[in-house]
Amino acid sequence: MGYRSDVALCLTAEAEQTLRSRLNKVQKTHSSGDVTALREFITSPQTFKEENGVTLRYWSWCKWYLEAPVISFMDNFMANLEYSSYLFCRIGDELDDIERDGGFYENPFELNVSVTIDFNSNN
Repeated sequence: MGYRSDVALCLTAEAEQTLRSRLNKVQKTHSSGDVTALREFITSPQTFKEENGVTLRYWSWCKWYLEAPVISFMDNFMANLEYSSYLFCRIGDELDDIERDGGFYENPFELNVSVTIDFNSNN
């Protein structure tokens, strides 16, 4: 089964265009299997929202391993973006495995990481 994460990525309109451009370039340099997996990952998240060119993708319960070609591509893509053009959030299986990167805090989807303590107050 493996270690799973919930992952969200919010991109400015410009960063979204960069992602699409990089995806098209990858088609020329990588095997068709890798390209198909990458295209499917990018275009088929559990949730996709778009507002004025700004996008939000959310993948639930995915394997986010940097060794995987798809995840390596995404990690490299984000590393080459301007810090303010994206917001990346990942919550792993472990309580302390939370990752947030990028500075696109003023996004229309109000993407953020939240940690809460829940309990039944009726008992």
